[in-house]
Amino acid sequence: MKNEWMIDGLFWMLYVMLVLTVVVALVSVVRAWLHRDKSADVQNRIPVARIRYVSVGVVAVCLLVTYLFGSPTPLRINGVQYAEPFWLKLSDMFLNTVFFLILVAAVILLINSGYRWYMIMRSRKGQTKG
Repeated sequence: MKNEWMIDGLFWMLYVMLVLTVVVALVSVVRAWLHRDKSADVQNRIPVARIRYVSVGVVAVCLLVTYLFGSPTPLRINGVQYAEPFWLKLSDMFLNTVFFLILVAAVILLINSGYRWYMIMRSRKGQTKG
């Protein structure tokens, strides 16, 4: 029975650490937001602040949409029935968001590579004409 108490204590410690981690993360985000340097919003003619806001917005919208479209269908895994709709939809949300964002990153990478190749080929044509 002593072993069960230690496991309960371990779970409580994990919960406390999780809550502390979330609190520290939120405090650091709010502090960074309040003390940011507005002159750094554009660096080398790149709108860094706009890119940051769009990235956060895309992730938030993606999380919301994938949660709404997540499946609450119960699963049987290794003979155990999992039927809690919230957790099923939440796991679908994270998996689908990860897959979607990896797909978006791959598409952006391909577009950027194609654009760079096009610019290199265009500059080579301009050098041969002169």
